[in-house]
Amino acid sequence: MVGLHRMFWSMMVMGSWLMGGSYHRCYAYRADDILLTPPESFARMILVVPRDWDVQDTHPMVLLLTDRSGREERMSQYLMCDHNLTQSRGRYRCGGECDAGEVWVGTDKSLSLDTPYPLEVDIPAKPYEEETRTELHLKPGISSAKAHAVPCPLYVERLYNPERPGARPEDPLLNVCYTHKSTQQGTTHYQGCFLTPSRCATLHRQHFGHYPDEARAYRGFLRCVDSRPHAK
Repeated sequence: MVGLHRMFWSMMVMGSWLMGGSYHRCYAYRADDILLTPPESFARMILVVPRDWDVQDTHPMVLLLTDRSGREERMSQYLMCDHNLTQSRGRYRCGGECDAGEVWVGTDKSLSLDTPYPLEVDIPAKPYEEETRTELHLKPGISSAKAHAVPCPLYVERLYNPERPGARPEDPLLNVCYTHKSTQQGTTHYQGCFLTPSRCATLHRQHFGHYPDEARAYRGFLRCVDSRPHAK
């Protein structure tokens, strides 16, 4: 799961949200309904659901625990689910990656944790440190966490979308491209910013920047999104 965490840092609020998204739908839960053992800090919990997931499970769902803005991931877990609703009481039985426990996901995307194997979420590790986990629980008296649709965090489409331009999971995302830009009252606005391992010209897109590592590429990507090319 180390690759899952490689490009999430705290940045600006709200301007980074993508309504709907072309490949994913996202659902949020009340953070106050969630307990973590041992405790870890987070402000939002979001379930990322691939397009057409209800009829085919080609790609897993991802459970994200983030800061309030949604632009910094605190913890996460992939969810692989059994789509046989008949055998699982009308809910999807989903397991975390690498023996990380189980969770029930309703057809309305509600989450229930009445399982002897509590779901664990991965805590990003610093370089050369071993990754750790914390168990996910519902507060006493709550039988399920209710879901409501929300805009997906911007990085969801850019990092988890298997159809993103020039995508190969093993290639580092070092280039930031955009579709077009416009100038209004002396301010330049960039549209269609995305990260890719490919050179922008090969994708018939405009070049914003090429970076020596993914950390700086992600910061460049957010500067493109925020139309602040010279910000630090």
